[in-house]
Amino acid sequence: MKLAQQTMSNPSAVTPEQFFQVGSSWLKTFTRPFQPEDETQADHDGITWEYRLGCDGREMADLFLRLHERDKDKPGMVMPAFLRSHPFHID
Repeated sequence: MKLAQQTMSNPSAVTPEQFFQVGSSWLKTFTRPFQPEDETQADHDGITWEYRLGCDGREMADLFLRLHERDKDKPGMVMPAFLRSHPFHID
């Protein structure tokens, strides 16, 4: 919001390129704040912590399978993968 506010505080001084650059940055931030790589890292961290605590890491895989079975027929799950911040459960 601060970036948009700074850019739009003097609209007459903003070039079309600046306007679209700020708009593009803003859109990316709010429509997809996390990238799939972030989720991969989070999953990696989770399984590492499980292992260090002596838990069976296969339980995480079972959890994702259960989530997939629960959600596979829900309408929200038809969103294409490239628009999602989280991978499909099965992935």
